[in-house]
Amino acid sequence: MTFTVKNVDWGNEQHKLRKIREKVFVCQWRIPVEYEFDQQDRLAFHVLVVDENDSAVATGRITPNGEIGRIAVEPQYRGPEVYQTLFNPNPV
Repeated sequence: MTFTVKNVDWGNEQHKLRKIREKVFVCQWRIPVEYEFDQQDRLAFHVLVVDENDSAVATGRITPNGEIGRIAVEPQYRGPEVYQTLFNPNPV
């Protein structure tokens, strides 16, 4: 399977980013939703990993302070290939 990293804007793609993060952090890890989404989301640099069907499978962000975080990967895609794509991207 082939994965691609896209640079995305929170304002335009937050529905895709939120869907993955809610599934991973709120549902699986039981982090309260009010802690998961914060003011940094509007300011951060976001990436979205998609498969060959353009389905979103993972996301992450870098804040203006350079903090890498909110790395969330759909359970069925957790493996070396997605993580390598996420951390060694050729963004579109």
